[in-house]
Amino acid sequence: MLATLTEKVFDRDNWIYEIKWDGYRAVAYVSKGRAELYSRNLKNLTAKFIPIINSLNKVPSDIILDGEIIITDSSGRPDFSGLKDYLKTGKGSPVYYVFDLLYIDEYNLMDVALYQRKIILEQLLPSLPNIKLSSHIEKTGKIFFKEAARNGLEGIMAKKASSIYEPSTRSRNWLKIKVRHTQDIVIGGYIKDADNKYFRSLLAGVYENNRLIHIGNVGSGFNQDESKNLFNRLNKITISKSPFKNSIKNAGDVVWVKPEIVAEAEFSQWTSDGLMRHPVFKDIRTDKKPLEVVREEIIVSAENDREDSSGVAYRGKLSNPDKVFWPDEGYTKGDLFNYYHRVSEFILPHLTGRPQSLHRHPDGITGENFFQKDINFKPPEWIETFLVPNKEKGKDIHYLVCRDRDSLLYMVNLGCIEINPWLSRMGKIECPDTMVIDLDPKDTGFIQVIKTALKVKEVLDMLGIEGFVKTSGATGIHIYVPTGSVYDYNQILQFANVLAIVIKRKIPGISSIERSPGKRQGKVYIDYLQNRYGQTVAAPYSVRPRPDAPVSTPLLWDELEELADPSVFNIKSIFERLEKHGDIWKDIYKKNLNMERA
Repeated sequence: MLATLTEKVFDRDNWIYEIKWDGYRAVAYVSKGRAELYSRNLKNLTAKFIPIINSLNKVPSDIILDGEIIITDSSGRPDFSGLKDYLKTGKGSPVYYVFDLLYIDEYNLMDVALYQRKIILEQLLPSLPNIKLSSHIEKTGKIFFKEAARNGLEGIMAKKASSIYEPSTRSRNWLKIKVRHTQDIVIGGYIKDADNKYFRSLLAGVYENNRLIHIGNVGSGFNQDESKNLFNRLNKITISKSPFKNSIKNAGDVVWVKPEIVAEAEFSQWTSDGLMRHPVFKDIRTDKKPLEVVREEIIVSAENDREDSSGVAYRGKLSNPDKVFWPDEGYTKGDLFNYYHRVSEFILPHLTGRPQSLHRHPDGITGENFFQKDINFKPPEWIETFLVPNKEKGKDIHYLVCRDRDSLLYMVNLGCIEINPWLSRMGKIECPDTMVIDLDPKDTGFIQVIKTALKVKEVLDMLGIEGFVKTSGATGIHIYVPTGSVYDYNQILQFANVLAIVIKRKIPGISSIERSPGKRQGKVYIDYLQNRYGQTVAAPYSVRPRPDAPVSTPLLWDELEELADPSVFNIKSIFERLEKHGDIWKDIYKKNLNMERA
């Protein structure tokens, strides 16, 4: 279970507070007197920490523990450098600080409240060398944080006492609050020093959507031995081109390297450009892989925390994060913001470079809502717009363009619950890269929608066309056909019209191509008109403004027949699916429709 970063310290009932240890996170498995240790990325640490293993072997029960392995300095503070030295030399005494109990003697405790797990852990854990209980206090987080800062600790953990244990989940029930920001970095190059003996600074990056993004240069915090050893390692992995996908200002005399080495840096804050301010090198990390290194983002606020939340880690400032957008469920604008932040790596490939029609719900799903196409106000300078002449109204329309996570979150801040992109991108705006068949039921059951969708697939298969299916997030189904930006909107619209006619003729009893709702009662409307120039459809992974906050979710075709209720996919449940399947539409834009052959 992973923690979410927040800047706000708070006092609250039903929350406990622990020290944030600076070491290696590890889960211990003890079965029949034999122990094993594993890191968070499932690396076996058993052979590296024999003193801890020897003590765990004496635990009389079969158990699974969660904790942190540390080594302390002479003042008793956690010392990450000392831990690294121990792994090299074997000198020192590592300690396993245990803070959670997940399993004991055939009883799975992960669905038991944290507070109860803590009580059982305190009663169970025997006094053993190299094993210590990580204690906690209740309710008074602010005083605890001040003491942590005064004693030179990295920070504190805040955990909801009634929460269950959620493996592989970065939960808001566990929060980390740091005295000073730290950030894992991937080294992508270095700037030479005047003598060319070592380096003057390291070029640091993080991964965003599998792209290495430069977040600043780290030029202090090294001792002579560290500089020498790291310099030697870097010179063995030099490359000719920059591994960073964004441009770097004033790079100077740079030597590029393969992005293989992970380190940790401390810094004071993020700049408006997304760079670390005053970064200081802390240490090399061997327990993380480069692709795991992402920007440490700060959540809007803790659950039920009504304090100001100006520390949101995006270029703007989220307004009214506590405004309730779903009254029955209690979901807030902040919850929506955090959903899109978490899902950004999956939704952005379907949004980037596309103009957006903004469907704004400033007061949530029960308030007034409206579509806004023209950005008739001055947006921040980092927001891009795209001008589309409107001959009918005699004025130009400036559409907002989604470029990155910040522009996505900017739309959410404007009250956009659902995200509605064009079917084409800038550069080939006249030629959509997908065709959409929107199946919309009128006074009929979802089973009829499924039957219609399967008939669409049958026709597509007959024509040698690959189709991709997703829930609409409401009561319908969307079927996308990738077109490769080869044909213009008019050609795509005519082709979709012919398809709709063929499908309707095959199942006339349950489908219709009549646009008027009164003429298609009890039938599924095969809507091909969504393929007109400038029309939009809710994006994959878009939330819809409906009860339970459903999400428009890509499906495998063989899942469709068993799908009884599309609302099973919502802002809470979708991440378990993404953890299992990833984005099953990730290759959709590599496909092309051959309209003439079809």
